[in-house]
Amino acid sequence: MTEEIEINMKALSGGIIGGVIASFYAFGPLILSFLGVDVVTSLIVVKYWIYLIILGIVVALVFSFSAPKKTISFSKSGIITSVISFCLIFVLGVYVFTPVLSLVVYGSEQQEIINGDYKVLTLSIPGMVCSGCAASIQGALKNTEGVVDASVTLSNKQCVVIYDPSITTKEKIVNLEIFTSIYPATIIKEEDWQG
Repeated sequence: MTEEIEINMKALSGGIIGGVIASFYAFGPLILSFLGVDVVTSLIVVKYWIYLIILGIVVALVFSFSAPKKTISFSKSGIITSVISFCLIFVLGVYVFTPVLSLVVYGSEQQEIINGDYKVLTLSIPGMVCSGCAASIQGALKNTEGVVDASVTLSNKQCVVIYDPSITTKEKIVNLEIFTSIYPATIIKEEDWQG
């Protein structure tokens, strides 16, 4: 006995569109930065992440409830089709597309650091929840005058910044708008750079 499963295309489309809208909080700032919008302005998208996720869910549900009842899908109403496609696109957007896009926007090469009197600042950033957060923070730091290099690690929610103390200070770095308005950061330690 072979079962035929037709996928309700309207519910599938709703799930995909909803997933893209919901995951925009992660990759949206990267796209806006790529288009030339300054990093902090583009991070307004991140500040309202919950509204984007709710909007994405609403869009997916509206499409699934408005799907025609004459097609057979995973469920007659198309809800399961919408939920599966929503979740798949959301996860791909946040955990696959965003890290790849961050490499395109900010580059992956580590800068060659010329010997100097640099300081190494380690920050704790507990508000990071996804790779989009990490990429946005790293981009903002690398575009800060006096910052020689920055490396953000999502797994331990920390950031290591190498900076030139003759140009900037640890206080200026911690008080960057990205940290004061979106991702609060605290200093774990500061030490001399051993290059």
